[in-house]
Amino acid sequence: MKEKDICYTAGFFDGDGHICFEELKQKRTKKGWSDVVSYRIAIRLVNTNLPVIKKMQKLWGGFIYKRKMTDKRRTQAYDLIIVRKEAIKKFIELVYPHLIVRKNQVEKAIESYKLARGRSYYE
Repeated sequence: MKEKDICYTAGFFDGDGHICFEELKQKRTKKGWSDVVSYRIAIRLVNTNLPVIKKMQKLWGGFIYKRKMTDKRRTQAYDLIIVRKEAIKKFIELVYPHLIVRKNQVEKAIESYKLARGRSYYE
């Protein structure tokens, strides 16, 4: 991956993104819903410029969602959500050194995962 794409992503993420640790309390099975608890880290990038969101998706993977519009005076926004573990590891490995605003948020998400799972996110 090109260094300029990594640096651009870091700036974009610092301004219009976040990382979170999520506890998923239900899991769909063939028999219906079960009370299984699982954990994941998710990265979200949000913007009104769909071509930019698509460029981020091409670089990092993930899924694009069109946000529900509650106010017609606002511009349509799009979310890129990255949840695949390998994609998140790559994102953190390459983008983390360039972060300014969200560096602490990334550290907290990884630490929360470690505490909940009893092992490092990288294992």
